[in-house]
Amino acid sequence: MQFFQRPAVRFGLITALISIVVWLAMYLSGNIERVFSGLYVTGLMVISIVLLVISNLEERKAFQGHYNFVEALKSGLIFLAIGWVMQVGFNQVMSRAVDPELPQIQKEILISTTEERLANWNMPQAEIDKVIEGMEKSDPWEALSLTSTVKGLATYSVVALIIASLVAIFTRSKKKDPLLEDFGNS
Repeated sequence: MQFFQRPAVRFGLITALISIVVWLAMYLSGNIERVFSGLYVTGLMVISIVLLVISNLEERKAFQGHYNFVEALKSGLIFLAIGWVMQVGFNQVMSRAVDPELPQIQKEILISTTEERLANWNMPQAEIDKVIEGMEKSDPWEALSLTSTVKGLATYSVVALIIASLVAIFTRSKKKDPLLEDFGNS
């Protein structure tokens, strides 16, 4: 199967496009603060995982039942990598070319929502003030720097590996996988 014909590539692109379209809709409607809401993040995570499972099941069909854990894991990582690269690229274009004030706006929204959440968790006001002061001193462009992007990639890679592994366990073929023979693969 050629790389660009793989369901993992197709569904990875679909997932990234959904994320970008929803983000743009919020941005254009003036509701950019919703991007930082738990509902938005949770919703995108659920959509991504559902599409990842569908993608892996499509891959398993394409492999005609010989879809072992390694292939399932590789498909999951391809799916998640495509989504990450497209979203990071989109964020860079939006912040650097389309709306250079966006990092500052995002910083202000993040400070506001963080302050509200910490107050809801009954954190003492003195502690909240310290956290907010540190956030106010931070450079809004730091999140778009190469260092920050690499740190984000490292964190995302660990999370992606865990998610892809869990999905691979459930979507691989049930035939014996010689690589996992010692781990009770059935």
